[in-house]
Amino acid sequence: MKNNPDHIDFNFSRSIDFQKNFFLKEFDNLLKLIIKEDLGLFSKHLRVLLIELYFCWCESENQFLKVSMSKRGYKANSRYNPNQISSLIIKVIKHLKSQGLIEYFQGFYDSKRKISRLTRIRASKFLQDEFKKIKINTLHEIYHKDRENIFLIGKDKVLLEYSDSVETHEIRNSLKSYNNLVLKTLFDIVCIEQNFVVRGDNRKIIISEICKNNDIHFLMSLENLWKFSGSWWNKLDFSSINKYIKYMLINDSDTSYVELSEILNLFLTKEFNIIISERAFDSQNFFKNNDQKNYFKIKAISSRNFESFFRAFSNDRKKIGFDEKFSKLDLEKVVNKMFEQDPVLSSLFFKGKLADWSSFISKVFYNLIKNLVSARIPVFLVGDRILFPTVMEKIVLDKILEVLEKKFDFVKIKLKVNQCFKKNIKKEKFFFSRFSKNNLKYSSRYEMNLKKHKIRENV
Repeated sequence: MKNNPDHIDFNFSRSIDFQKNFFLKEFDNLLKLIIKEDLGLFSKHLRVLLIELYFCWCESENQFLKVSMSKRGYKANSRYNPNQISSLIIKVIKHLKSQGLIEYFQGFYDSKRKISRLTRIRASKFLQDEFKKIKINTLHEIYHKDRENIFLIGKDKVLLEYSDSVETHEIRNSLKSYNNLVLKTLFDIVCIEQNFVVRGDNRKIIISEICKNNDIHFLMSLENLWKFSGSWWNKLDFSSINKYIKYMLINDSDTSYVELSEILNLFLTKEFNIIISERAFDSQNFFKNNDQKNYFKIKAISSRNFESFFRAFSNDRKKIGFDEKFSKLDLEKVVNKMFEQDPVLSSLFFKGKLADWSSFISKVFYNLIKNLVSARIPVFLVGDRILFPTVMEKIVLDKILEVLEKKFDFVKIKLKVNQCFKKNIKKEKFFFSRFSKNNLKYSSRYEMNLKKHKIRENV
């Protein structure tokens, strides 16, 4: 029975990762099954595509690979393409399609409506059955030895080439050490039964041990660290973070976190050289949480006028947890109230000023992992939260404050430590202590991941 395209989630997809390990021997037999002899570059490109189809299927059998069917979509000599995959892969895709080895959904471009979609592919039932015979024993083998973790992004999200320097070597080594630590760490959401998180905008984000590699993106210049990317937790929105932050555990142990959003006003004070108070606003109860308030502040400062602010806020409303639509008048009332309650902060509104909070958060975290990776302490950046093992609270908190004070000249910083779901409940000698128990049920998916993690630890 063929899939009905009207009932398929084409957004549940990811791009091809050209930086997988081309030399994985586990695919030798599958390659010989599809083509009887070595066809040189064609065989190489086929192997790479089969590897990607396999890992895409491992993440979820419903997930698609996004592929370009245009030669412009491939740059073989790029540093971001260590396997040197060229447009020859288009011929490989067509071959697999003609043999019925993939599901294939042609992309399109509608110039009138200015919408487009890249072609989607995924493994056929035959390939899936063959994939079940393949076992990858260690996560460290799946990436190319020359995998690039530093991405320089230009205009229109175009990848730019760059020259190596002492600084890029230092960044790459720090990130490599951090990724090696993360690969040995179980970080998961213990209550989720399916292998994905549904964000506020209904986009599905895969939770997988394969999706743990962290990259750093720089914007226009290697002086401008922009954000972390690559891992599944980097792709969560504030709606899903608020929903699941309490259920995230590191190595199945008590986990804590701090919210850097607590110092947003201090950041804005330093950024714009004005004194911004910590007073609360929103007497109309428009906001449900601090993430929505902070998004409001940053977006209002960076917008050039109220119209563009309203459009941006409306477009992102689901990502920041607004389930219901709001009118322009509703938002205008909040803005006017803000002008009344905090004229200093609101004096920055609609001036088109850059308040790059996301970049600041990423810089803080990068400096933190540089300090902690040698101590083998796993920390995770989820939105603007930094999660860490509770037993390491003092060390991690001291290092965060040290980074803020020494690197960014913040003084007298205090950060509240929040507790994720507490796995181990201490028994107290009080009558009511018998009612204090761990009521959270681990999902079967998490239990399976925990079992796999323990097996890998013992290998």
